Amino acid sequence: GLTGALKDPKKQQKAKEYNDMVDAELKKALPYLEKADQLKPNEFETMDILRVIYESLGMKDKKAEMDKKIKAIGKE
Repeated sequence: GLTGALKDPKKQQKAKEYNDMVDAELKKALPYLEKADQLKPNEFETMDILRVIYESLGMKDKKAEMDKKIKAIGKE
């Protein structure tokens, strides 16, 4: 996140709030994207978005799984 680069505690707090807000929105979107991935399993765009969200939310296992799936369709 942004928090490491900011020295001002007020700015750090704002950045943390922003990051938390973004994470909350990503978590809301996740079930829909995962459903889309189930319905169209080899659609790169959906898989790529999921990979980015998993990484952003620190879901390392899910990200690694998605990386494998992307490699399997020859996009990586």
